Amino acid sequence: MLKIKGGNLLKGVIEVKGSKNASLALIVASLLNKGEVKLYNVPDILDVRRLLNILKHLNVNVNFKDNILILDSSKIEYKSLLIDEVKKIRASSYLMGAFLSLFNKVEIFNPGGCNFSNRPIDFHLNGFKEFGAIIQENENLIINLDNIKSGYYKIPKISVGTTINLLLFGALKDNLLIIDNVALEPEVEEVIDFLSLMGVEIIKIKERTLLIKGNKSLNKNVEYHVKNDRIEAASLALLGASIGDNLEIKGFNIYDNLYLLNIFLKLNVPFKLGGNSLTISKCVDFDGIELETNPYPLLPTDIQPLLSVFLSLGKSSSIIKENIYPKRNNYIKELNKLNYNLNVNNNLIIINNSNNLKGSHLVGEDLRGTFALLMGSLISDNTSYLKGKEYIERGYEDIFNRLRKIGANIEEISSY
Repeated sequence: MLKIKGGNLLKGVIEVKGSKNASLALIVASLLNKGEVKLYNVPDILDVRRLLNILKHLNVNVNFKDNILILDSSKIEYKSLLIDEVKKIRASSYLMGAFLSLFNKVEIFNPGGCNFSNRPIDFHLNGFKEFGAIIQENENLIINLDNIKSGYYKIPKISVGTTINLLLFGALKDNLLIIDNVALEPEVEEVIDFLSLMGVEIIKIKERTLLIKGNKSLNKNVEYHVKNDRIEAASLALLGASIGDNLEIKGFNIYDNLYLLNIFLKLNVPFKLGGNSLTISKCVDFDGIELETNPYPLLPTDIQPLLSVFLSLGKSSSIIKENIYPKRNNYIKELNKLNYNLNVNNNLIIINNSNNLKGSHLVGEDLRGTFALLMGSLISDNTSYLKGKEYIERGYEDIFNRLRKIGANIEEISSY
């Protein structure tokens, strides 16, 4: 549990860590290679640790220290994935594509993760079916691939997870697979770059259409540097826009956060860019704005809860239309305990100006929503207590200590 005394301005320097979403996908992709894989800039977070526990269960040699991960999958063994760790991490779904590529079969729990939406994996499964997989779906999944076939699959709705899973699925097959309506998120581009580095042939036919021709034998030593986390960078930037005092965020990837920077420009948020850093200060004197979440390069759904907190500081109401996960609003009832004034109407989040914030006892239920509650508590001048810090630890490395170093009053306690 966290005890948070708000009201302090955040100043100094904080550095963005490696990408959670890219790292998880690249770790699973590493299973396809029989050589040694060395990944740099891997964040030391709960989700990564959980995924590495699954790899150890599969007899993969794992060495993780100082954000450098060395993997040797040369002795990987097929085992059932009906283990508890699979239920705790959404990225375990990528093991379906990797296992079908390696072993032509997989038995797995329905993957876990955040609980703001059931986030069905129908698109993944239908893609596997299109290329020859046979699926038995009860409370668990049993998938067999007796005879892969070349073909074409159009993802019904742009999906990062489906795109990555099908890339992994085709990586060791010499059939020609065409995937249409793919996601363009930086994490997808990193998986494409990584697989290509290992020897998989991936051709971009059109902007959202990929041709995959796999390589049956991926066996060479590979080194890869994971990009910094664009969602963490955006999270810190929104904190700076809310309670920053020339807060410098190092390792801020400008290109991956252009949409957010454009919002800051429209709202006259004081910031400046220099090299690979963003320096940003508090801004509360702005009019409301209407926004909507959409696939990259537009507004990411992952920053919607944090953006809602920041927009509460405006002079007039704002609206965010949530197009990706319409039920991503569990945090709102908790945030309103602090005297914020947010309402939900279907997939619209109506954000009204919030005055006279107070402290409260809060419970987080997912990664970004819990970070939004932390952010909301830091803005308030009062003391709040937040359960669910493990959700934040799933995606932000050593974040409470790092925030304390720039002025946040956060204490980790056992109870209140």
